[in-house]
Amino acid sequence: MSLRLFRPIKPLLSEAIPKNRSNSGSIHRGSSLCLLATLAAVIAPLLLTSCKPGSEEGAAANTPPPSVRVAQPLQADIPVFLEVNGQTESTANVDVRARVEGYVEEIAFEPGSIVQKGDLLVKLDPEPLRQKLLRAQASLADAEAGLEKARLDVERYEPLAELRAIPRQDLTNAQAIEKRAEASVEAAKADLRSAEIDFEYAEIRAPISGRIGDKEVDVGDLVGRGEATVLAIISPIDPIWVRGSISETQYLADQRNKQEPKDDLVIYLVLPDGSVYDQQGTINFVDYEIDSTTGSLEFRTEFANPDGLLRPGQFVRLRALTRRIDDALLLPQRAVQEIQSTRAIWVIGEDNTASFRTIETGPRIESMWVITGGLSPDDRVVIEGGQKVREGMPVSPVETEIDPAVVEEYRAKYLPQNRN
Repeated sequence: MSLRLFRPIKPLLSEAIPKNRSNSGSIHRGSSLCLLATLAAVIAPLLLTSCKPGSEEGAAANTPPPSVRVAQPLQADIPVFLEVNGQTESTANVDVRARVEGYVEEIAFEPGSIVQKGDLLVKLDPEPLRQKLLRAQASLADAEAGLEKARLDVERYEPLAELRAIPRQDLTNAQAIEKRAEASVEAAKADLRSAEIDFEYAEIRAPISGRIGDKEVDVGDLVGRGEATVLAIISPIDPIWVRGSISETQYLADQRNKQEPKDDLVIYLVLPDGSVYDQQGTINFVDYEIDSTTGSLEFRTEFANPDGLLRPGQFVRLRALTRRIDDALLLPQRAVQEIQSTRAIWVIGEDNTASFRTIETGPRIESMWVITGGLSPDDRVVIEGGQKVREGMPVSPVETEIDPAVVEEYRAKYLPQNRN
C-alpha cells in the first residue's frame, strides 16, 4: 500500500516545482515547500495505518457474538385433526301429495314449522268423496242382496234336483249364479274400501315428522287431477346428515396413520360462526370409488339434532380426530426455515456454536410445527435471531421457554368445551 501512495508523489512534485529557475522564482519555491508539507501531513497517517498487521482480523475478534433466544422444544400430547368442508342435508325429502282429486278447502300447517307424523296439513272438499262412498255402500248392499237370493235358489233347487223334479241343469245354473253373486259382493266390498280410503285422503296428513317447507298450493286450488299434486315438502332434521369429501392424498394419509377402525373416528361439526357443535357425529357412508373429475372421495356423517339447530343446506366444516401423537416435539414456525422444500433449524451446541440442521415436520398446530425427525427433546433451538447466525459461529444464547398455552388454546379451539 505504501508503494501505491508514493507513485503519484513524483508527478505531483514535478508539477509543484516550476522549471523556471530565475531569481524571481523564489516565491514559487516557497509555495512548493508549503504544498509538500501538506502532502506529508495527509500521507503519514495512511502509511502508519497500512503498516499495522492484522487490523481487520483484530476488529472482527473484538466483535461480541450475536445474542439469540434459544429454547428446548415443547413436548406435549397432540390430537391431530383433519378438517374439510361439508354441507348439511336431510335424511329424506318427502313430498306431501294430493292422492285424490279435489279443491283445497283448508291449509292447516305453518310453513317452516316442525310437524309430527299424522298432523293434519291440508283438507280437501270432502263432499264429492262422501257421495262416492255412499254409492259404494249402496253397491255393496245390492250385491249382498243378490247373493242372498242366489243362495236361496240353490237351497230350493237342490232337493228338487234329487227328486228329478227339475232338470239337473237348473241346479247347476243356480250354483253358478251364486258364485257370481259372491264375487260381486267381494268386488263391492273392495270398491267400498277404496271409497273409504279416498274419503280419508280428503284430509292430508304428515307422513313423517320433520320441518315442513312452504306451501305449494293455495285454498281453492284444484289438485290431484291426473297427477298427484305436490302440496309441500317435509324434511326430517333429527338426525341430520352432513356430506363432505377428502382428497386422495388425505385419504391415503388417514389410512396409513389411523390407529382405530374408520367407523370409530370422532367427528366434530364446526358451525358457520366458528363454534363447535356439541354433538359428535359418525360416518354412515363412504363412496366406493374416487371421483375421477375431482380426485376426491365422498363420505357422509350423521349427527343428532334434537334441538333443530341444524337445517338442510348449511355450509359447515367437518373435523375428524384422526390420531394422537404422544410426546410430540413442537417448535414455533418462526424458528423453522424453509429452503427448497426442505425445513431446517439452527441448533446451539454445548460450546455455544451454531449448526444448521435439516428436520422433518408433521402437522401444523396453530403457530407451531410438530417435528417428526431430526430433533431431540434436549436440543437448544434458536427461536429468535436466526438471521444473525452463521454455520459454526459462536453465539450468546439467552435461555427461554416455549409457552405451553398454545397447546391448550389449540385444544379449546378444536374440541367442544364439554368434551375432553
